[in-house]
Amino acid sequence: MSLDSTGILPTAHGGTLRTEPAHDAIGSEVEKCPEVTASCTTWSYLFLHHTRVDRVAARLSEQFPTYVHTTSLFQRTRHRVVEVKRPSVSGLLFVQGDPTAISAHLREHFPGHYLVRNCATGGVAVIPDSQMQPFMRLSTLDAQRLRFLPHGLDYYAQGHPLVRVVGGPLHGLEGYVIRIARDRRLVLSIGSFTLALSGIHKEQLEDIDTYVAQRRPSVPVSPQSGSPLEEAIRTSLLRPQTLLDHLAVAHVIGTWQQQAQQWARDGRPADALHLLLSLLHLSGDLYRPVYDGCTPAADWAEVRTQLRSVQTDVTALLAHPSLPLSTQQDAEAQAEALELQYGEVWGEGE
Repeated sequence: MSLDSTGILPTAHGGTLRTEPAHDAIGSEVEKCPEVTASCTTWSYLFLHHTRVDRVAARLSEQFPTYVHTTSLFQRTRHRVVEVKRPSVSGLLFVQGDPTAISAHLREHFPGHYLVRNCATGGVAVIPDSQMQPFMRLSTLDAQRLRFLPHGLDYYAQGHPLVRVVGGPLHGLEGYVIRIARDRRLVLSIGSFTLALSGIHKEQLEDIDTYVAQRRPSVPVSPQSGSPLEEAIRTSLLRPQTLLDHLAVAHVIGTWQQQAQQWARDGRPADALHLLLSLLHLSGDLYRPVYDGCTPAADWAEVRTQLRSVQTDVTALLAHPSLPLSTQQDAEAQAEALELQYGEVWGEGE
C-alpha cells in the first residue's frame, strides 16, 4: 500500500488565531473560552477563495475565534533566504462557536458562504475543541511534525492497533502508528482531515485494546442479569479509577457505537437502537457515582462527549422510516426515561 502524502509541512507558529481580547490567549495563538458552554466547545470550518480568507476571518473574529493553519516556505532572494507563510490548505478557515450563530453571521455579512456539512448526518461538520486544541498547539512545536494525508483514516488503519497518546500536547488523541517515509508517524483524523504526526515516542502511546483487556479484570463492572447484548456491553466496560481508565471507557463506548451504526446501515435499525439505549443505560449507571463525586469534569470529558454522540444517534434512529411504530414508541419512552435519569451525566459540562 502506497503511503504518499501531500508533502505539506505546516509550521506551528505559522497558524493564525485571531481572538478578542488578546490578553486571554494561551501562548500567542489559542484563546480560552470565557465559559465552557456548548457554543464554544466546538469548531466548524468553511472553504473560501484564498483571496477572501483574510477579509472573512477579520469580520468573523469580531465575534468568534478563528484559526488558519499556515505552512512556512523558504524562498531565496538576491541576498538572503526569507520565510514566507502560506495557508496549508488553500481557503480553509476554522471558526469556534455555535454553528447556528456562525451560519447566521455568514448569511448576514457574506451571503453565499456556508459552513461545511457532515454528509452522514446532514448537519454542520463540527470538531470538538479537545481535538482542535492539540492540533493548534502542535503547530507551535516543530514545522516538520505534521503532514496532511490524501486518504481517510480507514485507508491507513488496516493491520495496525489503535493507540492513544497519554502525554504531551496531543494527550487524548487516537490513531495508528505507521511508518511513512522511514519515519514512525501517528496517523489520526481531526474533523474530515487525516494527519500524520512525527516525533511520537513509544512511551507516549498506549495500545487501547491491550490496556482495556489488562485493566478490566482488576476493576470490573458489577455483574447483573440482562439480555446477552447488555451483558456483552457490561463486560466490555471497566469501572474507572484513573484518567487512562476514562479514556479507555470512551474508546469502548465508541466501539459499540460503531457497531450500532453498522447495524443501521445493514437495515437493522431496531437492533441498533436497542444497542445504543443499552449503552446509554449501562454507561449512565457506571458514571453516576463519578458525576456525583469529586472527580474533575475534565478527567472524563471524552466519555461525556462520546455519550452525547450516542444520544444524537438515538435521536436519528428514532426517525428511521423502517422502524416499526410500536418499537419507536417503546424506544422513545426509554430514551426519555434515560434522559431524566442520566441526562445530567452526559450533559454539556460544568
